[in-house]
Amino acid sequence: GVLMTDYDALKLALRLAVTAPTEATSQSCVALAESIATELEPEEVERAKVEVEAEVDSLLGVIDDGS
Repeated sequence: GVLMTDYDALKLALRLAVTAPTEATSQSCVALAESIATELEPEEVERAKVEVEAEVDSLLGVIDDGS
């Protein structure tokens, strides 16, 4: 299998933090994202946040349209 980069792992943790079903799960995903972020350049962390925000917004848009 393909190994995940720190960047991919950060995006996944951020996405999980935003979409987690409970506050506790969200908080642990945030903590995970923060620890991964220490391995990356600040610019990469910002880019990951922007990309995840766009992905989640489009996902929520699809869900909202179905109601």
